[in-house]
Amino acid sequence: MVHYEKLIKASEYMGEIATYSTYGCAFKVIPKYDDPLVWCSSLIPFLYDWNAPFFIDKIKDSASLGECTVKLLESLCKTLEQMKIRINVFRKLKLDLTSNLARYKPLIIKLYEALKQIVGATGAAKVLHLLAPNFFVMWDTSIRRAYGVNDSGEDYYRFLEKMRDEIREAVNSYKQTYNIDNYEEARNDLELILGRPLTKAIDEYNWLKYTKRQDI
Repeated sequence: MVHYEKLIKASEYMGEIATYSTYGCAFKVIPKYDDPLVWCSSLIPFLYDWNAPFFIDKIKDSASLGECTVKLLESLCKTLEQMKIRINVFRKLKLDLTSNLARYKPLIIKLYEALKQIVGATGAAKVLHLLAPNFFVMWDTSIRRAYGVNDSGEDYYRFLEKMRDEIREAVNSYKQTYNIDNYEEARNDLELILGRPLTKAIDEYNWLKYTKRQDI
């Protein structure tokens, strides 16, 4: 299980979320709007940056980068428009405060599988995280392997269960260390220290430990 100090160490290693980065731009812009076209304007540069290997072959198969981008924009925007009401359900939730996660299982799987068809398994989790950053957690192949899951919708749901438990463990370790009675008060304090959502902090810990093989 993840102790809160490991999340702090990971966040310090990664530094502040740069608002000019492709992630930082999407993280800042998307929550302000309820328009899939605006979402895509931030998501596509982010995906090319953070999920480049998936798109290399697609770009090679297209006449140009522009053609590939137009196809991606059309497909992603259409799918997000169709799923917008479902996505908005999760924009109001926080993963570790969701006690009845099973209630949302069919919806999580449906959203993930629809996006996976367009941007792949790793990209789907990244898109979902940016659309609802307090609920969904990103992953990659190394992280999936470390947690013993594959890349199906069912596996992504299982991964979210594991991440909910890890986040709760981190918050509870902080709560115990500083003798805080209330869980939500402890989580808010910890997020303030981290300077990012707990879902992003756990991803940074996972990425450093399992993808980059850092001793953390």
